[in-house]
Amino acid sequence: MAVSGVHEICVFMKNQIMLGNYKEGERISERAICELFGVSRTVVREALFNLKKDGWIYAESKSGTYVKPLDDSVIHDNYEARLLLEPMILMMVFPALSTADIAQMHANCLRMENAVTNAEYSLAENDQHKILHRNIDNLYLRSLMESMMDTMTRIGSKCGKTKQRQQACSKEWRSIIASLEANDPYAASQKFVKHIQNSYEAFVRFNHDPEELTEHSSKEAE
Repeated sequence: MAVSGVHEICVFMKNQIMLGNYKEGERISERAICELFGVSRTVVREALFNLKKDGWIYAESKSGTYVKPLDDSVIHDNYEARLLLEPMILMMVFPALSTADIAQMHANCLRMENAVTNAEYSLAENDQHKILHRNIDNLYLRSLMESMMDTMTRIGSKCGKTKQRQQACSKEWRSIIASLEANDPYAASQKFVKHIQNSYEAFVRFNHDPEELTEHSSKEAE
């Protein structure tokens, strides 16, 4: 693989974690990453430092670096914060949304519907949120939402594991967009509330419901 920088390594590692190629709690080999990217340990350690700062990994003294698990309390808190903030943000940024923004939101829905992997789906869905966040005038609020994005991306790859949920999520977004196009930001914000609630319920159902896990495993084996 061609020599890459810190940013490229971070993007690669995040995708591998979302794809499940690196499991939560799994040890990360600096040497393997050095060999894969053809870079020095200094470059890899800088990338790992950034991943640690973003909450993707953690280090244990004299033991190594590991993929950081997302526990239920972190996931619940993230959804709770989003439920309080994002519907309000949608109404706040509505006047600033451009025709190009709306067109990109439609394109992101198509990406969700055609996603092959959970990582592709999650990144496409999070691009919807980024469109809203970048139109926030309040710099403190924008920074706060951007700081939540990595956790949102990881959660998305956990709660969108079934094609059924991915399709439902896209349908929810298309309904939100339709209200925006109809100049009804209040209706769009109410639909956004329901979307966030549905996403959280999907996470709980997929990760904690034995019947859901069994059904998904059976479909994967077919």
